[in-house]
Amino acid sequence: MSETQRSDNDKIWVVKRNGEVRGPVSLSQLRRGIKAGKVPPDSEVAEEGSSKWQSVRDLVARFEPAVVLNDQSAAAPPGSNEGDGDDPADAAFPAANARPARARQVRRPRRRSAAFAVAGVLAVGGAAFAAKQLLATKRQALPIVAQKLPPRTNIVGQSRLRPDLDEVAILPEAYVTSALASEACGAVDVAALLSSSRDKDLSVLKATGVLDVTSSKRVSAGLACGDAIRKTITAPSVVSVSFGENDSTFQVGILQAAMDELPGTLGLVRHNFSGLPGQCFKTPEEKADCTDDAQAAFHDGQTWVFGKVAAIEAFARAYTSAHADLTTTVDILQDTIADADETDNIEVTAKPDTIPWTLPCLLSAPVAEKKDFVDACFPKGQGKLLDAIVTKVRGIAIERDILGRAAAYHLAFVLLARDTDTARELQKDLQDLVRDWRAQLSNSEPELTKMIRAKSDYVHDAFWNSAFDPFMRAMRGMSVTRSGATVRVVIHEALRPEETKALKEFVDTRTQDQLATAKVVDAILQGTPVSDKSLAVFLDPDVARWMVLPKASETDCEGFNAKLKSLSTEIPIALFGMKFQMEQRFAKAACIGNALPPESKTCLMSASDLKAFASCNPPLNVFALVASRKLEGQWVAESVEPDLDRLKFLVGSELEFGSTGRVALSMTSGGTGAHDGDAEVKSDDGSSATFRVPTLGKVERASVKFLGDNKIKVMDGQVEITYRRTRFDASLLTTTSK
Repeated sequence: MSETQRSDNDKIWVVKRNGEVRGPVSLSQLRRGIKAGKVPPDSEVAEEGSSKWQSVRDLVARFEPAVVLNDQSAAAPPGSNEGDGDDPADAAFPAANARPARARQVRRPRRRSAAFAVAGVLAVGGAAFAAKQLLATKRQALPIVAQKLPPRTNIVGQSRLRPDLDEVAILPEAYVTSALASEACGAVDVAALLSSSRDKDLSVLKATGVLDVTSSKRVSAGLACGDAIRKTITAPSVVSVSFGENDSTFQVGILQAAMDELPGTLGLVRHNFSGLPGQCFKTPEEKADCTDDAQAAFHDGQTWVFGKVAAIEAFARAYTSAHADLTTTVDILQDTIADADETDNIEVTAKPDTIPWTLPCLLSAPVAEKKDFVDACFPKGQGKLLDAIVTKVRGIAIERDILGRAAAYHLAFVLLARDTDTARELQKDLQDLVRDWRAQLSNSEPELTKMIRAKSDYVHDAFWNSAFDPFMRAMRGMSVTRSGATVRVVIHEALRPEETKALKEFVDTRTQDQLATAKVVDAILQGTPVSDKSLAVFLDPDVARWMVLPKASETDCEGFNAKLKSLSTEIPIALFGMKFQMEQRFAKAACIGNALPPESKTCLMSASDLKAFASCNPPLNVFALVASRKLEGQWVAESVEPDLDRLKFLVGSELEFGSTGRVALSMTSGGTGAHDGDAEVKSDDGSSATFRVPTLGKVERASVKFLGDNKIKVMDGQVEITYRRTRFDASLLTTTSK
């Protein structure tokens, strides 16, 4: 072998075919690609990193003149040696005519999605880095330059904003704005919050901040920030990076946006991160400018990196000290993604501890029956096999397409084994898993069908009801293929024309949601009143109306208390109870933040005496509002605990609740004796209420527990009485009013 031949043999090469660059590969891999007919005669080759191109014929002839360059007519037939390829060059040089005849569970033709078309500049500062040749050649690559990643990076992903909206091919602007408010501005995703609010208890709505979206200044500032970013981004997608440093694990998100500073009034403070300009969010309560847990961002040109301050600082240190030598985990990430298809959403993990095999089942499971659906969908008793599989895997990429965008169900697991021999073992393990999985699906299909077809008010469930047939065909047809050290488990099925039509009809029904979301987001952005009708698309109409009412401020409540004090200086003893009740009603905790219609405020501040003041509607608590609606109607006692003789008369008691928020309570014993009085409903959540009956001696304060739509339990510390409804009203099956 000549010195020239030896030098060529040691080099790493890239191949250009029809303007597309593939590789890198060794000369031996290139030779095998030529023999397999995967390298056409007109291809050119260059040493990796060089711009000197030469013909493949010249290079190979110089090394081994006997090699014959096949033309495309001599190429290997489509699918030949499918599922048992040993050559890593298979991924670099797919046969020119080796496209699947139909959409099936094998390697799909690669496509450049809008997200990945900008991946090279999305995460690493644009063309400046490309000029430095830090970007990989045109094969599937990490959406960020590997040399810029922190050494202990173990997960890199790219997904479009709101990847959960499988049915929407193009995200509406309101959804993008709302998602960016969360991803980039540290605020809440109003669109996601609203869509997940159906049928939720009030306590959940309060805890998640839904009740505050129309009145929170931070929400409006976050949307303003997100909307400004939306107008500058290249594509509605985000790169996520998870990495470790010392004993901490961090995550950052990366966007490409043509802006110099973050917009909005979220308390931004300029901050420098390893020489790169940035900002952090500072609340008025924080003394330090940038605490570790504060949301922050830095940018390099049009590349913006978002995350917590501690994460941003750690990422910036690695980003500004690019290194040629890659760590093992980053190298695994590169090798794993090299054989992945370019899909709408992809996540790559190095050295995984577990593999989320139940993901296809989980994504399509009904909201209220996730566990049961997954249990019926995935085979049982696979623990040892799954443990054996994960020990053979160096890296994994999970591909997923948006169903409404791709017109096909596609989810794939791309597993990089330690070596080719291990990949053969891994392939057999996965074939065993897929065999058992298909058997499980066959046995449980009636159960799965029953769960997915069950009536549900959740949009998620309605969508997967319409997409269930292609999902099941894809699951039944899942395949296992191998190329060298890479094994793929592919779940893929194209939609049939009638399924595409059904999906379109479903999307059309979602128009109401999209329009309502857009109206809410636009109103908050413009500072105009939010329509309760738009909110009522997602929420109980009473709750929606409560949300759009003006809320009592601290100044309002102080004014009410001052007015009450001025009206209570000289009152008869008989009104002392009323005075005490008003003081409780207008205490700060009971007043601030509650709904205050303008007419109520006018009534309170213009009252001429205590009785007139007490007759005005106070700031209304939404929990009390919903509790009073649930209590509305007539109830008859059916049991008493404990069953003491002195309390038996309560068995004949009746409760009658009006619709004004005050409750009329009556108790009778054999038709004799009656007590009644006004009661004030209070509640901490939608499942219970406390009410006061000032004129009753026996039950001065009682707690009401809702046992169901037609039963309640009243507890006063001495006795518990269960009442059943005697007047049924269908509207009381939910928290909606008549």
